[in-house]
Amino acid sequence: GIGEAELRALKWSDVDFKAERIYLRRVKTGKPFYVPFYAWLKPFLVELHDKRKEKTGRIFDILTIKQSITNTCKKLGYKHYSPRNFRQACIVRLIRAKVDIQLIAKYQGHTDGGKLILGRYSQVKSDADSNYEKEQLAQLAPKQPEPAKA
Repeated sequence: GIGEAELRALKWSDVDFKAERIYLRRVKTGKPFYVPFYAWLKPFLVELHDKRKEKTGRIFDILTIKQSITNTCKKLGYKHYSPRNFRQACIVRLIRAKVDIQLIAKYQGHTDGGKLILGRYSQVKSDADSNYEKEQLAQLAPKQPEPAKA
């Protein structure tokens, strides 16, 4: 769920397996931020790390992330995806999991408190939305006293 420039610059020294975080610097602004090990990310990182003989330097030894994804999609017979698509998919997944928007923004290296995420992804819907609405509205209902026990 990070940008192509950040992904290209990612080094093993940026990965903290103990804290389960990846520390990054936003290329556009130079501001530091981190991404947690998401449940789906941790096994990938651990396997990648364990397979590597050299555990220093850049994580991905490829010239362009875009071209690598394009080639992989072609080999697997998938439609075309870009690094941006993966970033968007991560954001949508976090929104649907009801992760706080401010945290999602933080994990994207944004400093706007989630305004960009809300503006761009406010249309994200899922089957769980109606249940979520019911849960939220139920919080507004006055609490019913419990019946007295005889």
